[in-house]
Amino acid sequence: MLRLASYVLMAIAFWLLLSHVGPTERYVQLARAGVPAEAVVVRPDCANHATFIYHFEVEGRQFESHDHASPTGRDCDSLKAGEKVGIFYLPTDPSVSMVGNLTAQLRGERTFVALTSLAMPGFILWAFARRRRLNENA
Repeated sequence: MLRLASYVLMAIAFWLLLSHVGPTERYVQLARAGVPAEAVVVRPDCANHATFIYHFEVEGRQFESHDHASPTGRDCDSLKAGEKVGIFYLPTDPSVSMVGNLTAQLRGERTFVALTSLAMPGFILWAFARRRRLNENA
């Protein structure tokens, strides 16, 4: 019973941590209030994890950001400066933006968080149990 309680508590802790660290929170904000727009590719930066730099304008102000090329549905090498890509940005803070299909990225991120939250506690408990068995046999 103690192992089950430990597993559940660790799973909840991992889920809470991963839900607020990384891109998940940004994806949720954009899903709730994001505004679609077009951005222009400034330059690909394929050596940097297949990312590219883009800029867009909101109410006369210019914003620049970077993102991975994969959400565009294209390889980084095929992106050229001056091409248009679809983005979402927060109207309250346009510096928060992302490229591509927001729903698919949020679903993928939530899947990652759920699977990691379920797998990591099991691995940790297994590692502690194994270490305890090895120490008892030594």
